[in-house]
Amino acid sequence: MSVKVFFVLIVIGFVTYILTLLYIGPAGFKANFNAQSGMNYDEAISIATAGGYPTTMLWSATLLGLAFTFINYLGFNSSIYMSGEIKKVDRAQLIAIPASVIVFGVIMWIIYATTYYTISPELIGSLAFLYGTGDPAYKLAYPPFFQNLFMFAAPSPLVYGLAIFGFAMMTLSSSMTYLFVCVRLLFAWSFDRVAPTGLSKVDARYGSPYVALIVVSIVTIIMAGLWLYTPWLSLFAYAVFGWMIMQAIGAISGMIFPWRRKDIFEASPKIVKMKVGPVPLITILGFITLLLSIWIGYASISPAMVGTISPTTMEFTIGLFILGIILYYISSLYHRRGIPLELSFKQLPPE
Repeated sequence: MSVKVFFVLIVIGFVTYILTLLYIGPAGFKANFNAQSGMNYDEAISIATAGGYPTTMLWSATLLGLAFTFINYLGFNSSIYMSGEIKKVDRAQLIAIPASVIVFGVIMWIIYATTYYTISPELIGSLAFLYGTGDPAYKLAYPPFFQNLFMFAAPSPLVYGLAIFGFAMMTLSSSMTYLFVCVRLLFAWSFDRVAPTGLSKVDARYGSPYVALIVVSIVTIIMAGLWLYTPWLSLFAYAVFGWMIMQAIGAISGMIFPWRRKDIFEASPKIVKMKVGPVPLITILGFITLLLSIWIGYASISPAMVGTISPTTMEFTIGLFILGIILYYISSLYHRRGIPLELSFKQLPPE
């Protein structure tokens, strides 16, 4: 499926969702919810409020909820993995990354604003509270995600299907991004000799890393099967926590980069060497990123996100980092017979 097809399907779903909610309005949704859900709109809000659902904004809950918002933006910097293939990369990346974040932010604002207008934040919050606390007053057979609640606004299965299919295509297209990133990562590991060098073979005609692409595709299919038919991938429940560890490492590297590798810093483009007073901007941004990583990492394993913390899942998440370190040193010991692996990282880019 081409990018254009994905784009068209996503737009159709988005427009269908927005126009349907605006057409039916709050009164129409409330009437449909009362008639079809087995619950009562006003009673659901009253029961949740009586049970402890807060009627005012709580900063603690809001800040923890930022984890969900942040997760929506994971991967918007993924184009850096393909920056070596981009013409005029210094200008293109500076436009592409912020612009894509802004465009996506506007789209999400429209979705949330329309949802809140028609369905109301009071009902959404109350249903989430009843569902999360296991209250018997909650009668729906599914979680109160807004895509599920949309069925009480849709006038027909076709309209509901178009909107939900559009959301599904949005998720699928974002997953395709990670497929490309994984191919580049595997190629880079192989090129740097951390992984077997055969993985970095490039097709002479098309210039694509076909071996890495084949391996990643096979692994992806296997993982999809495990997701559908086994509970094994539940071990990745703390993936965001692991991502924040990875991001924190990158943030610390950015903070100390101007001093740790001063030669490379001084040879960098002007935008990299920008300073706020005597402090390099990259150091300031790295510090801010580190603070955000710590907070989002904490929020991502809070009970509201994943329930009770599982020691097994936490051990698996941390174990992936330990496994990476072990594999690196195994590769390093293997290459002691020739050119030491560490020399590959003494100069950037490698010559």
